[in-house]
Amino acid sequence: MPKTALRFARQNPHIVKATRDFISEFTSIVDPVVKVASLAESEDAQMAWVLLGSVISQDLSYLELESILLALFKAFPNKSLWETPVPKASDLTEVIQKALGKESWSLLEQAPGMFWSVGFFVRKHLPLKSWLESRTEEELWRDLGEIYFMGKKRVRPKASSAIYRLKSPPPLGLGLPVKEGDCFLRLPLSMGARRFMAFIGPGKEGEFSSWTPEKKQTQTNEWFKILSPSMPIQSAHALTFFLEPGQSEYLCREHFRLCKNCPLFSYCSYGKA
Repeated sequence: MPKTALRFARQNPHIVKATRDFISEFTSIVDPVVKVASLAESEDAQMAWVLLGSVISQDLSYLELESILLALFKAFPNKSLWETPVPKASDLTEVIQKALGKESWSLLEQAPGMFWSVGFFVRKHLPLKSWLESRTEEELWRDLGEIYFMGKKRVRPKASSAIYRLKSPPPLGLGLPVKEGDCFLRLPLSMGARRFMAFIGPGKEGEFSSWTPEKKQTQTNEWFKILSPSMPIQSAHALTFFLEPGQSEYLCREHFRLCKNCPLFSYCSYGKA
């Protein structure tokens, strides 16, 4: 086991406890992609919408992701994601722009391609539950590289996020079975988790921003396991809310109403007295 996260935990048991208390506050909150996907009428449709939500998640806040995905679902519900004829690019971008309001999105031009690519993937792999049950996590991860903008590099966090959303128990995922394998799929790093690592966690001492992508992945995943040994995905999910933009404040501040109610208040430089 790498020493950085473990050494930090041993030297800072008070931070470990405070972080676990923070995590317990958010484990019952539904993941935004799972929340929208669960509106779908069939299991195949739920899985398909999880794939779409995971692939469009880049450069969006928690609330923006939920807003865009919900708007797309209302405009093109259930099987409309993969049935032909496919929606026009102009129709897709119009729905997304309305959902964003005055905000912009760096990947707006690529969004129709993501939508169409997920639809093509679903048509190719139907029924999706059979696809999920017949492959190990590593094989699923490789298959998901077929989807436009799901990622081609070695880390491919969106593919990992999709798989965890498919297999994790509610409210973190759909709770669907996956074929057992020997490969451990790394947990995805949200911006909230990155902020925590840099401002409060093990990365604060080691200048998290200067770490290599590999070290960030390794150390943050070790930290997740220290915090939630039996289900590290709970840590990954809960830390998504740390200093994440909300309606008018950070999501964590909106949840606790006052920063002084947050277990991490004493360690957070962004806390309001």
